[in-house]
Amino acid sequence: MDKSSKLIPSSIIAQCDAAITALSQNNDNMLDALASVDTFLGDNDIQSDAFTAMKNQIQNFFAVINLLRTANQADIDDYSTLKSIVGSEELIGSELLEQLEEAMRQKAANEAYINDCKSATSTTNNSSFLKYTSQLFTDFDTLLSYDNLMIQKIQDKIDLYDEINTKSANLFQTGANLRQAAKAALEQISASSINGTSYVCPSFATVQSTIISNLSTSASMYTAANAYKQNYLDNTEHDVSILSQNLRNGSLDKDDEDNTYSQRFGRIFSLLNTYDSDIKCFQECTFTWKCFLTVALNPLEYECISQKNSKGLRNPIYIKKSKFDVLDSGNFEISEEYYDKKNKLQENRIATWAKVKDKETGKTMVIVNTHLPLDKQRQLECGQQIKEFCEQQGADGHIITGDFNYDSKGNKDAYNYMTSNGLKDMAIASDKEGIQGDTGITFNDYGDPDKQKRIDFFFGSDSLNSNMYTVIDDKFDGKYASDHYGILNYVSFDK
Repeated sequence: MDKSSKLIPSSIIAQCDAAITALSQNNDNMLDALASVDTFLGDNDIQSDAFTAMKNQIQNFFAVINLLRTANQADIDDYSTLKSIVGSEELIGSELLEQLEEAMRQKAANEAYINDCKSATSTTNNSSFLKYTSQLFTDFDTLLSYDNLMIQKIQDKIDLYDEINTKSANLFQTGANLRQAAKAALEQISASSINGTSYVCPSFATVQSTIISNLSTSASMYTAANAYKQNYLDNTEHDVSILSQNLRNGSLDKDDEDNTYSQRFGRIFSLLNTYDSDIKCFQECTFTWKCFLTVALNPLEYECISQKNSKGLRNPIYIKKSKFDVLDSGNFEISEEYYDKKNKLQENRIATWAKVKDKETGKTMVIVNTHLPLDKQRQLECGQQIKEFCEQQGADGHIITGDFNYDSKGNKDAYNYMTSNGLKDMAIASDKEGIQGDTGITFNDYGDPDKQKRIDFFFGSDSLNSNMYTVIDDKFDGKYASDHYGILNYVSFDK
């Protein structure tokens, strides 16, 4: 804090509310535009090179618009965070520092007076004077206590200001980085030109690469183990590949400057490119992550199924259109909101699902993606609901994946249920049925060894072979993509 520092919470909260309203309206307007663009991109009635080039260019703008929506939502999140940390007390630097200076001056004066009295009493034996000065010592000791108390109260306010200032220092960085990436993409798009009768514009992949490179310059740190992993990924026969990744809903308490949204966007994108899969499942997907995934995963190539829960989080499933026909899909609630033992409201939980048909083999599969609650009994009941649902779909096989919030020892009843009567842990099954890669922990907690567990799973029907399973534990210059590692499973249908 210095004399120019000023914190007026009521004013800040009002400004935050106004900004949130404006950004939300802007996002709604962009969503309306995206709906029109999406309709246009899906129109295949007109076929020509010029029309295809126009579609490609509009698709590039589609990515930029989604990036700007992501930036808006990141700012909305940060404005909400700022509202929560500014408190209610006005803190004016010039006043507090002046008060502190006066309190320190008063304390020094009182200490000097006491010292003068002590010097005077050391040279006299006058009983009346000594009695008088003794009472003075008592009175001034009381004054010094008041001085110290006043100084501490003022210092506490100064420290509070500094604490708020520190907590808010990195706010709005994500939004700024996203807008910088959008600007770079627009500059690239604007370089499009007409060559003779042809309209030449950058491909979606090129624009996508520009966006990601502006969000993160970190490259994956491939170890020898990663190189070996890549080798068996490239050489394992399978019918379907499925990836699951908890994205981590960010917070000030846990996600420091190395793990903000903007820091981790590029890392997640790198993982998605390196470990390509036919089906991609995510957990803790906020609105910000959803917009980013629309940039990372081309909407023309992937169909997305998702629905937000009471906390605004999704478990989206992305399905390659070139690989599958989506026969049916949806979402259903598996756990209502409830208050835990600490009287904290826990969000409801949703299972997102899709029934797909492999265009090559004709086989059908049901994929369920979920994120279970923390309560053990609810975990068991959620598993029962999902398993029963899968069995009713009449598919050739089914996979249940996600963040289950328990390991095989932490909730034996729930785990044993999910690995019996027609279901199996695909990580364990891969040891006998195919190639077993890394089967270690999936919850890394950004490197905290005390909390690390294997709580993310693929539970598959017995009609599926687990040709390969591995944990995706890549780091980026020593940094994590999320507080969970991703998991990857190659499966095939029983012949």
